Amino acid sequence: ARDLANTPPAHLTARRIADMAVTIGAETGLAVATTGAVPRQLGMNRAALTAAGFTGAASQTLVVHRSEGPTIVAVGVGDPASLTPAVLRDAAAAFVRAAGSRARLATNLTDLDGVSAQAAGQAVTEGVLLAAYKYGGLKTASNGTPAERSVTLLASAERRNGVAAGAERSPATSPTRRPRTSPHGASPTWR
Repeated sequence: ARDLANTPPAHLTARRIADMAVTIGAETGLAVATTGAVPRQLGMNRAALTAAGFTGAASQTLVVHRSEGPTIVAVGVGDPASLTPAVLRDAAAAFVRAAGSRARLATNLTDLDGVSAQAAGQAVTEGVLLAAYKYGGLKTASNGTPAERSVTLLASAERRNGVAAGAERSPATSPTRRPRTSPHGASPTWR
């Protein structure tokens, strides 16, 4: 197997990005639209996905367990012509929920045409962080969710800087915008 982590950025195609996600050993969320190509890393074609009840609708997920390597999650992004930051935010959140208690995640949701790299980076970061938030102030036992998660946002060389800038700009990553913990039954407030 080729070491994709050391592949020069200029040579990262969509196929190699998806290969890299699988190679790094993380639970991998791969974007699947309602039409168009299905990432070969899923190991399923469109007919098999449809038979499993997965259509690629926005925020739909299908967990694909493999005998070797990390689990892969097909993440629906809907109609490619209707892709928006809100769709990406919701899809990223759906991926995190489908990933369950896994500590290492990777996704190619930021590498889709139709949304600017910066907007995609920001939206996916927000979706991941907001879906992963748990209020633990009154809990006495662990629920199996890791204390820390790492999420790798995979993007082509052309989009990498924009994705990084968007992820950094996301209000969800700002310490002043993180939800404060609140008493049982109350909604979290934002600082």
